[in-house]
Amino acid sequence: PKKGLKIAATPPRGDPRDVLVSVRGVKLGDLREGAAVGTSSLRRRAQLLNLRRDLTIVDLHGNVESRMERMDRLRLDAVVLAAAGVERISESRRVSQYFSTEEMVPAIGQATLAVEVREDDAETGKIIATIDDGKTRAESECERAFARKVGGDCFVPVGAYARLDGGSLTVSGMIASPDGKELLRRTLSSASNDPEALGRKLGEEMLKQGGEKILRGLVA
Repeated sequence: PKKGLKIAATPPRGDPRDVLVSVRGVKLGDLREGAAVGTSSLRRRAQLLNLRRDLTIVDLHGNVESRMERMDRLRLDAVVLAAAGVERISESRRVSQYFSTEEMVPAIGQATLAVEVREDDAETGKIIATIDDGKTRAESECERAFARKVGGDCFVPVGAYARLDGGSLTVSGMIASPDGKELLRRTLSSASNDPEALGRKLGEEMLKQGGEKILRGLVA
């Protein structure tokens, strides 16, 4: 949060997965050789190319509706979007494939909302706190700690997904080169009492295990 603001609530998370919307309703493995797939995300680009080297990735910006509309106009075979975004515009019927979080590690905080309030506004903070979901908050804190450690943002092929189950928190991270040829995935688990520590630890380990080299290559 910016100076003077704080996160007062993290409501329950939506579906964190990525989805494929294709022209003929086929899955990724059934797309034609050299198929054109639209996405503006380096994270998705890297993981798509890691799954299928032959794909032609087309840079595609805009909101969910405009990207789906431009799929036909640009003669793309498919686009990859966030499941939560497709659900919000009531277009889930058009989804051809839901990627598991192992196949396509989500973006940090994908399908989560954070409600900010002024730090000095205790009354509003107390009201907003009633919609806070402890599970989602722990997961998002863990993912954000990972992102801070590795320096991940929308312009870097980095992803992380944390899951809280009972008293155990598990987080999976991904660091990749934009062409998908180098892709590092790791998973760590611990007690759920310190989500940020777990996220930082995963980031530290992945940087030591090859992630730092991959990220250095982005600015070389």
